[in-house]
Amino acid sequence: INADFYKKTIALFLAELIHRCIHISEFDTNLYNFVEESILKLDEKEFRFSDFHLQFMTKFTKYLGIVPINNFNK
Repeated sequence: INADFYKKTIALFLAELIHRCIHISEFDTNLYNFVEESILKLDEKEFRFSDFHLQFMTKFTKYLGIVPINNFNK
């Protein structure tokens, strides 16, 4: 991530997002593992990571308690 300007920008955005959204003092192992795995995936990606932050935010909502539902039939 350090060598790629675009990845660094995405990582800073995600850090700001996480900082603004999480206001709990207790440790959440599942959330930590999700964030760690996501950052490692971003670091490994060579191409097609321009929408990574959107995918992250969609999955991150699960940990905030507001999961989007793919129920578009109604």
